[in-house]
Amino acid sequence: MLEKTQHRFSRMALGLKEMKYEDRLKDLGIWSHGKQRSHADLLEVFKMKSGQSAIAFDKLFGVQNQQAMRGHS
Repeated sequence: MLEKTQHRFSRMALGLKEMKYEDRLKDLGIWSHGKQRSHADLLEVFKMKSGQSAIAFDKLFGVQNQQAMRGHS
């Protein structure tokens, strides 16, 4: 629903109505909602890994047993 609203808003900008959605976003200097969510997720994982988040990285992502690597390091 947020993406649909952003799509509709971008068509209202002067001179951008006939452009493709991705091109309108580029001209407006904004990301699609999906790309914004992915970026926020990556930032949170980085914060968890570097110890800047309240959630511990190791508790969320378990470390694989090296035995499962079929002898490869």
